[in-house]
Order: sequence, then structure tokens, then C-alpha cells
Amino acid sequence: MEREQVREAIVRPNRLLGDESTAKFLEMIQYVSGIQNIVFQGPNCPPRELKVGDQSVELSVTVDSVYMEIENEDVVKDIKAVCNEALACSCTVEYRVRSKPDKMSERAARVERGVGTLRRDL
Repeated sequence: MEREQVREAIVRPNRLLGDESTAKFLEMIQYVSGIQNIVFQGPNCPPRELKVGDQSVELSVTVDSVYMEIENEDVVKDIKAVCNEALACSCTVEYRVRSKPDKMSERAARVERGVGTLRRDL
């Protein structure tokens, strides 16, 4: 049985992102078309709410990586543009194609690593 392939962009800032930088990034990235899912990863911290436009987003990690499921590789250039404008630090943006894990192993990995997740309905 062949697993579904997922295209992913990974943003790795050169430092941990504060709440202001994370909120600014989210505010700008929401206008990039072709992003299907965003997952924030980093060290656990007390949950807090970030104001992004007219929404509140609860975040329980200090962001050191952002994983985005994307439609195709062309979206990466728009993500790089947002990073250059929204983040005060430099960062790398990687593109990869990977096999999508089954739902059970994905859920277990998130609990184990303490990943904060934000989903956008399309």
C-alpha cells in the first residue's frame, strides 16, 4: 500500500520567535494561497493567546520551526517573502516531499513532541 505524498515547506528561524514576531508572521502568511496546514514546533511554554487579525490563536510552544503543508513548490517563494518581511531574524526555508503518516502515528508524534497546531479551513 502506497502512502500519500505531502509537499512541505519548513521555516527555521535562527532564533526562537517571540509572540509579536509569531503573530506578525501569522497575520501575513494567511494571505499566501496554497498553504493547507501550519504546525508550530518548539519548546513547551505556558499556553497564551495571540491576536491574529480578528482571531485569537492559542499557542503552547515557543516557536523554533514552522511546518507548512503546501500545494506545490511554487508557494515556497511567497513564504520566503513573508519571512523576509515579518521576521526580524534571518531564517532558512526548506522544501521537501515526504510520505504522509497514518493518523494514529501522526497524533502520537504530536503528543510526544509537544507541537502546537494551527489549522486553516479551506
